[in-house]
Amino acid sequence: MNFISISTTQVSASLSYFRNDENIVNFDISRQLTPSKWLNQSLEFLEKNYNDFFESLNYIAVDIGPGSFTGIKVGLSFAQGIALSKGIFIVPVSSCETIAYFGLKGFKIATITNAHRNLYYFAIYERKEDDILNIYNISSVDSDTVVKEMLKHNRDELCIITEGDILDKFAPLAKFNLTIAKNLSYGVGQLSKKYRVKFNRVPPESIEPLFIRQPDIKLKNIN
Repeated sequence: MNFISISTTQVSASLSYFRNDENIVNFDISRQLTPSKWLNQSLEFLEKNYNDFFESLNYIAVDIGPGSFTGIKVGLSFAQGIALSKGIFIVPVSSCETIAYFGLKGFKIATITNAHRNLYYFAIYERKEDDILNIYNISSVDSDTVVKEMLKHNRDELCIITEGDILDKFAPLAKFNLTIAKNLSYGVGQLSKKYRVKFNRVPPESIEPLFIRQPDIKLKNIN
């Protein structure tokens, strides 16, 4: 299948293009740049280089969070606009599972990102050879809870993936420590392959962002 995948929830934003399920092109950019501008420029590049780009597009995979409130809304709104205009569907993928996709196979992967207000977006996955299993649901928790949950597992079986500025805080809890990959859209695209059958009949406007912090949920309801 042909599709694009988008991630705008973390510090680095990215877009990837898959053709016949193979990754062809990746765009990485700082999220500080105007998202709508670089997203549109990426699509213009693809349309210029692939004459049937939009006509052959089957769906859009999108990172729905958790992460930046604004980033989540921008990425999902952009995907919904294209999907509705082209009559295609959207496959939502969580940022935590996407981050875990880049973890070491055969390890339990703890994803930890800054949720601010002394909280962290936290989840644990088991990274198998051909799948990723969730063993601790995505949550917004304090550092004590992160440590408590990590200590329930054998350190030699753990790999932490987190942001560089908070890596030192949790590094001793795992055998391996990695920083978040810049090109998360590639992982979003790969993971979408296992979810697309589930969402191929879901209307694009029905896809919801993954907000788990109470302030974000309240703000979403206001908007």
